[in-house]
Amino acid sequence: MKEIYKIKIEPLTAVHIGSGNSLLPIDYTLVNPNNSTEKRYVKFSTDKIINSILESGSAQQKQELQNTSDLNDINALAKFFRKYFYFGIEYDSKITKDFLNLYSAKINSGFFENSLEINQILHHEAKPYIPGSSIKGAVRTAILNQALMDLPQESYDELLEMAENEKQRDLKKSGRYEKKIQNKALLMLSVKNIDDAKLDPFRCVEISDCEFSARNQLVARMENAKIDKFKKELCSESMQIIAESIPGKLADCKTASDFTVRINEDLQNIELPNGFCINKQIDLQEIISACNFFFKSQFNKEYKKFYQDAYENVDKIFELKKIIDSIPENSETEFLLRVGRWSQIEYVTFENNFRNPKTPTKKGREMPFGTSRTVLNYDGQYLPMGWCKCTVEN
Repeated sequence: MKEIYKIKIEPLTAVHIGSGNSLLPIDYTLVNPNNSTEKRYVKFSTDKIINSILESGSAQQKQELQNTSDLNDINALAKFFRKYFYFGIEYDSKITKDFLNLYSAKINSGFFENSLEINQILHHEAKPYIPGSSIKGAVRTAILNQALMDLPQESYDELLEMAENEKQRDLKKSGRYEKKIQNKALLMLSVKNIDDAKLDPFRCVEISDCEFSARNQLVARMENAKIDKFKKELCSESMQIIAESIPGKLADCKTASDFTVRINEDLQNIELPNGFCINKQIDLQEIISACNFFFKSQFNKEYKKFYQDAYENVDKIFELKKIIDSIPENSETEFLLRVGRWSQIEYVTFENNFRNPKTPTKKGREMPFGTSRTVLNYDGQYLPMGWCKCTVEN
């Protein structure tokens, strides 16, 4: 039997699920739609522009295309495509003033020197979306962390000892550390040979993608921020990353979508060899409670470490805290998620005792992790990425 739930998801800050593509000023432009004073970002297809001009363009446009192509000049070609962008519009987006100023200052410099590369997000027919796999990954992390907390002390200590041994073997460089700890934790939940996908208790949970309106998108610059204990403010470090995102309530965009959660009870009641059984039964209420406990507790630690003593650039973060605090930890209908890129390592791994992140080295020494935050610069206000509020609708 399958239990099917419809869940409303509302981005609170901004969500970036990368497509793996980078966009250059030959792929987009900024325009004033309908002669408005507000500029918007427009992503276009160069192939569509070329094909449209060749099929239905004027003789002058066709000649201009030919002449520009003959120049073999990337700057001239980029200007040509930006001039005729309307032949190949794919989607548009609002932008921050910060990005507008950066674009205006650099667009006429050399093509490869202007640092206007944009990290694109996933789209389906121009609509941005959050994959169900990203949501399921966040849910899985929360439930596994809750399972760790629920282990008997003896089992917890055994797992912790194993984690320390694995750290010493430096398996993190091969990417096997996290998987080994997950497998051992699940084995302690009476799962035999968890490498077999059929025996993974999360196999019973299916989560759909969720699409958002094509108009509800944002282009902004990311910053690496550290707390200045003396000035009581977050100080930005140099970071030339510009990204598309799905903006949320705190980015002045009230957008929402729906996804479905399907829980197949039959897959939770399978018989395993040698008397083992899956006793980690996953239901919607466990998802809600695990997500609220994990994400709220991690946010409170992050807030205390980075934000509570700052008095500039953090008004939006104070608003975020109010929203997070307003969701009861024992709620039966509302829960938090943090998804996507720049969600910070604390939210995508096991709790601190088991965390073993990859960190850069300096002068032969490993640098500490968790000393800064990657945040979106929303016109002078910092927004932590990835926060979403979910509400059960049926």
